[in-house]
Amino acid sequence: MSSTCTVQHHQLEKGDVILLASDGFQSANTLWEKFTDEERIRLLVSLASNEKVPSLSHWESQIGHSFAPAIEHENIAVRVIKNVLFGRDTSRMEEELMLNTKVAFDLIRDQRDDMSIVVLTI
Repeated sequence: MSSTCTVQHHQLEKGDVILLASDGFQSANTLWEKFTDEERIRLLVSLASNEKVPSLSHWESQIGHSFAPAIEHENIAVRVIKNVLFGRDTSRMEEELMLNTKVAFDLIRDQRDDMSIVVLTI
């Protein structure tokens, strides 16, 4: 970590996607250890860009679950979080949601950080 800021300029075009995620998102995902930075970016942009599930199928075996398809008028950030954490895997979803109960919170309070994502589509 550094107190020195880094400023970058990028020319944006219609259709570009900007995804801002907190460190809690990264620490919640053991899958990040399996991928390079470039692969992570491609996966997240694919999920945020409303790409159809078949174009994401090559990621499923590496992540360990299938992706839920995009739903019209769905919050894109919610879809990204759900698909990265559990996708269509209901048992994995139950495990993730159980982490929000009082008992589970007491057990893992030092292991889980808040998670935030903002998705901007130009």
